[in-house]
Amino acid sequence: MPNVLLEAMARGVPVVATRVGGVPELVIHGETGLLAEPGNAESVAASLCQLLGSGELRSRLSEAALRRVRQEHACDVW
Repeated sequence: MPNVLLEAMARGVPVVATRVGGVPELVIHGETGLLAEPGNAESVAASLCQLLGSGELRSRLSEAALRRVRQEHACDVW
């Protein structure tokens, strides 16, 4: 599980990641971020465009990601 995803989510930054390793255990597609298919640049680009095109989506994903990190990966720093 990449630490950078935890860090971004803990700061309320919406994330786009690929479905590799432990990433799908942290990022729930459409709920706490967007997941793209590994090795598929078009999938990554489409997810990024989706985020860029919707402030409501960015806000919803950011808030859910922050809650998830605080609930499941809490430490005194948050």
